[in-house]
Amino acid sequence: MICPNCNTNLPDGLKFCSECGSPLSYPVPLNQPIPQTHPATGLSGDQYATTSLRFGIVGTCFDLTIFLSVVGLILGIVGIKKASNAVRMGVKSGKQKAGLILSIISLVLSVVIPFVFLASCVSTHRKNAEKASVSRMADEEIISGLAGTYTGSNGSVLILKSDMTSYYYYPGFGISTNTWTFKDNRIEMFISNCLCNVDADIDEKNLDTFFLKSDSPLWDDESFTKVSTDTRKLSEKECDALLGKETTSVTIGSKSTTTATKTDVSSGGASISKDVNGMTVREALDKYEEYMDRYVALYKGMMDGSLNYVEALDEITKLESDMDELEKALDTLSESDMTADDYKYYLEVMSRVNEKLLSLY
Repeated sequence: MICPNCNTNLPDGLKFCSECGSPLSYPVPLNQPIPQTHPATGLSGDQYATTSLRFGIVGTCFDLTIFLSVVGLILGIVGIKKASNAVRMGVKSGKQKAGLILSIISLVLSVVIPFVFLASCVSTHRKNAEKASVSRMADEEIISGLAGTYTGSNGSVLILKSDMTSYYYYPGFGISTNTWTFKDNRIEMFISNCLCNVDADIDEKNLDTFFLKSDSPLWDDESFTKVSTDTRKLSEKECDALLGKETTSVTIGSKSTTTATKTDVSSGGASISKDVNGMTVREALDKYEEYMDRYVALYKGMMDGSLNYVEALDEITKLESDMDELEKALDTLSESDMTADDYKYYLEVMSRVNEKLLSLY
């Protein structure tokens, strides 16, 4: 380097002459482009290339989140524009090319990814609809197979109809009309004349039997067996005939009382009534009715909330224990064990007891 002021030969790279202190200047090589800036923004081509690369990277990341593809689309367009500005200003570096490529990828992904996602959703929905259709067809076949008339192990009649209505009959409680549902191989229904929800697991290979159970103390678990495919609503007499019963029974919880359907108040052949646990027949019947009065009062209080549910249920359990022994003794009585008056009183007490039990419903 020659100092233009004192002509001293100097080493390259100095900014000032070591002899005279004059500032030194170097010519710009002909093959090196002179940096240019955008007149509006003041940004150089290299800065545009860097910005294009950033927009391309961010736009691609947004596209991969699927739901922000619109943002990726905008960023991709901006990135391509920045890369073009860099080219117009003479910059064609690797950074500019990478920014351009990533911006184009962002632009393409913003269009392709939502389309692929939508197509996937449509395909999944179609498959789920097909599975649901197959499941519905299978359920409809099972429901059709379940339709019919059943007799229960506790002496009741249940009729299931394919329109999801049902009839339940228990002697002394009449016939209730209910609705039932079938889902996940399970029957569920509310028995209105027993005020409880019941359910049963269904075996697809054997639709002729199932076991209805409930958590309610008002229901005794019962197995049902199909006797016909008839879904006609039967009368109480037809139900009694189907059950082959000549008596009318009332069950509440685990207790049952029975009243003869064919009564003859002149029956009773004994001249002296049989002893019942150290009591006469009348005394035993009075005691039994007294137990039932307390039993019904506890259930009513438990159901209407006037009594503590747990305490009432505990007392009912204790009361049932006291009633069991007396019931067993009364069940051993026959007409020949009672006088005519005792037999007449027996029917009156049982009739009153039945009415009290039915009052719960």
